[in-house]
Amino acid sequence: MAGMVGNVSVKLKPHALAFSALWNEWMSQFMLRAFLWFEFWTSGLDKLPPGDKSLFFMDVIDHLMDGDSSIMRRFLENNWFSKVSSHFPGPIKMLPDDFTWLIVMFSELIFSWMLLVGLGTRFAAICLFLLTAIAWYSVHAHYGYNVCDNGWKMPLVYLIMLTVIIVQGPSKLTFDRFIDYWMAGSKK
Repeated sequence: MAGMVGNVSVKLKPHALAFSALWNEWMSQFMLRAFLWFEFWTSGLDKLPPGDKSLFFMDVIDHLMDGDSSIMRRFLENNWFSKVSSHFPGPIKMLPDDFTWLIVMFSELIFSWMLLVGLGTRFAAICLFLLTAIAWYSVHAHYGYNVCDNGWKMPLVYLIMLTVIIVQGPSKLTFDRFIDYWMAGSKK
């Protein structure tokens, strides 16, 4: 099989074509989703209180089982949204800072995992897209393009990557595809 690379004709071996097809169908979008998972997951973890993050979730469960609501104060220790809430768009500006902090934190933690494993992939990507667009508008747009100044370069990269996932849909390496395959098999 021949192909063109620039002005040079290249002959590709069948196993190279098979690898290329396998990579395109299975791994290319997974790499995007894995990168985005890491970025949104760590951003969500940064919003948790200082200390051991893994033990914190067990503390939350213990406190909630005991009926102790003081655990919510720990969630809000790092809340810096009051500094930027005046830049939030439209009705989001009217929500309490603590509420938006919790919504953003849990959205980043939950939707990042949904994106990684490919469960509700488009839905998770759309939710993270909206979250990033709001963050770009309310936090990053005022600092210019430079990443070092907390500018809008990285949110732009995330938006482009999320757009690819939204447009293409889930790749073959997702729970969405497994569920589609399973449901199609159960209809026979």
